[in-house]
Amino acid sequence: MSTPPASTPAVTPIAPARWYEDARLQVAVMLILAALGGYLVGREVERENRYDTYWLLGATMGQDFDGVFIDYVYPGGPSDIAGIQRGDRIGAIDGRPVTTAAQARRFVSEHNPGDTVQVTIRRGDFTAQYPVILGFIIVMRPTEISVEPPVWPTYPPPPPINGTTQQGNLGVYYRMIEPGDPFSVGNGALIVTAWPGGPADDAGLVAGDILVDVGGQSLSRSYTLDDAISRYSAGDIVQITVLRTDGSKVVVKVRLDG
Repeated sequence: MSTPPASTPAVTPIAPARWYEDARLQVAVMLILAALGGYLVGREVERENRYDTYWLLGATMGQDFDGVFIDYVYPGGPSDIAGIQRGDRIGAIDGRPVTTAAQARRFVSEHNPGDTVQVTIRRGDFTAQYPVILGFIIVMRPTEISVEPPVWPTYPPPPPINGTTQQGNLGVYYRMIEPGDPFSVGNGALIVTAWPGGPADDAGLVAGDILVDVGGQSLSRSYTLDDAISRYSAGDIVQITVLRTDGSKVVVKVRLDG
């Protein structure tokens, strides 16, 4: 008796893809690529321009045939506190020469809020480095509405700044000079900001000043500004030697608050 031949399974032919399905897929891919490209371009444009505002440098920069210049300084911002003025020419940032505003913004954008950058400024025949503490909260001087001048501390101290120490009797935020800092002295207390209307502000001390000694005793990392001020009482007049950003040394007298 013969064996019947095995049955062959039926094979369903694969229908070719319709042309309009392929077209839809191509359009979807093109839209995704266009969206991704737009996002990347937008991020690059944002990165090129966002750091031109007071959020980081506190100043806008322009460019002409003579190079890069400060176009506007926001009152109370980092550049204003550091002593930079409108019209100043920028020669370098952290020792790196700049020739275009875009290049200057890129150098600044490499830092984070709270970092210190050294901005080389040319103002007429005068050239100096200005330490700028980037992007901390701006403290604006309130508009006085009283005929009588306010008595400190009518205004509360500004918010804390990362990496600094508050010295309330003097009315400053400061940090001690550390090894590797780009300053001409190895020891001292760098003023990050002076509280508006505080003792230091009244004595003419500004951000960027370095306090070298208090009462004739040199400051150092082992003998901080807090250590020195703690030896005095409220109302005492303290003699402080100050190194200015232009390299000059002055002696100021400050009446401490309680």
